[in-house]
Amino acid sequence: MLEAVFYRSFKSTQRKFESLYYNEQNLYLHALIGRRETKKSVGHSQQPNPTSFPSGKKAGRPSAEESSYTFIYYLHDEKSLNVKVCLKAFCFVFGFGQKRLLVLKQKMKSATDVCIELDRRGKHGNRPQKVPEEVRELVRKHIKTFPTRNSHYSRKDNHGRTYLSPELSIARLYKNFLQIHDPEYLSLDEANLQKKISHQPLEIIRKPPVSQHFYHNVFVSEFNIYFRYPRTDTCSTCDGLSVKIASESDISKKQELKEELEAHKTLAQEGYDAFRFDQQFARDSWSKVQFDS
Repeated sequence: MLEAVFYRSFKSTQRKFESLYYNEQNLYLHALIGRRETKKSVGHSQQPNPTSFPSGKKAGRPSAEESSYTFIYYLHDEKSLNVKVCLKAFCFVFGFGQKRLLVLKQKMKSATDVCIELDRRGKHGNRPQKVPEEVRELVRKHIKTFPTRNSHYSRKDNHGRTYLSPELSIARLYKNFLQIHDPEYLSLDEANLQKKISHQPLEIIRKPPVSQHFYHNVFVSEFNIYFRYPRTDTCSTCDGLSVKIASESDISKKQELKEELEAHKTLAQEGYDAFRFDQQFARDSWSKVQFDS
C-alpha cells in the first residue's frame, strides 16, 4: 500500500505542501495526523525506568506525559482517501525531520481538533535592535552605486547575474559605506585598532549604523552579484563597446552602440551554443575503423 501511495500521490502531495506558507503547512499536516489517548497502567508514572541516566529515563522509552497520546499518520492517495503510513515515510514525503513533527505534536496536545497554535517567531513586536527600513534602503542604494559587469558567453547559465571587480570585497564595500554615512565611527574604530596594537587603553565607541554582518546579508539575499568576472568572459569587443557606451554623451549614438553590443552578444551566444552542440554530437556519435596489416 505504501508503494502505491508513493507512485500515485507523492509528487502532487509534495508540490501542494511546498506551495503553502509555514503556518498553512502546519494546518495541512494537522489534518493528516490523528491523535488518540493511550491507556496506561496505574503505576507507569510512579515507577522510574531502570537505566544509567540521572533522570531515571530509559533510552528509547517515552515518559508518562509523552506517551499519553498515540499519533497516527495519513497520506492522501489519488482518490483523496486517507492511507495510513509510518512516521519515517510521513517525514520523507514532506521533506522534513522528526524534530519539526515533534514540535507540531506538542502543539496538538494543547490544541483543539479545529486549530493549533500558529508560529509566532519574529512577530512578537519587541525587537528594539531591529534595523530600520530606511537604513536598509541606504545599504541597497550604496551597493547599486558600484558598476557591475554582465556575463558574456555564460549568460545562458547565469540569468540576471552580474559581476563586480575582483579587487572589491564585502569588507571594502562596508568600509566605503561607513566612510560615506558614518566617518566619525570609522575614524574612532581605526584609532582603537592602533591603540590595541600599541597596548594602549581603548575608547568606548557607539555602534555603527549597521554591522558588516547585516551589510553582507543584504548583499547576498537581495542581489545576484559576484566579486569576480566569469572566467569565460575574455571578449575585447564587449569591453571596448562598453567603454564607448559609458563615455558617449549623444543619446542616439549611445543607443546604436547598445544595439551593436547586444547583436554581438547574441551572435557570440549562437556560436557558443553551436560549439557545445558539436562537442556533444562528437561524444554521442562515434565510429570504429579497422585496418588490415
